[in-house]
Amino acid sequence: MSGRSSGGDGVLFDLSVPVHALTPVWPGESPFACTWSWAIARGDSVNVSTITTSPHAGTHADAPYHVDGAWGTAETLPLAAFSGPVSVVHASAGDGPLSLAGLGLDGPAGTHPRLLIRTGRSVADGAFPERWPWLGDDAVAALVDAG
Repeated sequence: MSGRSSGGDGVLFDLSVPVHALTPVWPGESPFACTWSWAIARGDSVNVSTITTSPHAGTHADAPYHVDGAWGTAETLPLAAFSGPVSVVHASAGDGPLSLAGLGLDGPAGTHPRLLIRTGRSVADGAFPERWPWLGDDAVAALVDAG
């Protein structure tokens, strides 16, 4: 584990992964494509584009529903959960479970009601990482208990 920072005092963390033709999608999903339906250069009256893609390309936040159909889908998630003070933990450890102690938090939820874990793994470079770290049972239980 290495380092910890806090988002607050007007600092904005943009977690968005840019979406383009090379952004990886889950196998079998539709990759991103943007084409021109109408184009002034072809003699049409306006320029109009069409976008097709999987809603799972790039950054998205419907993970609970991915693993349990009883959980809400993305449109049911409260927007307030995505804005406000946050604790950011840099967890560059291996591919195993991340323990609460290993996250180095000041108490179960850190100093803020939101927790971001920066693992150094991303699809932003054009490929899915072979492995992802995950929260261990002790960390999940403590974070859920802390709200």
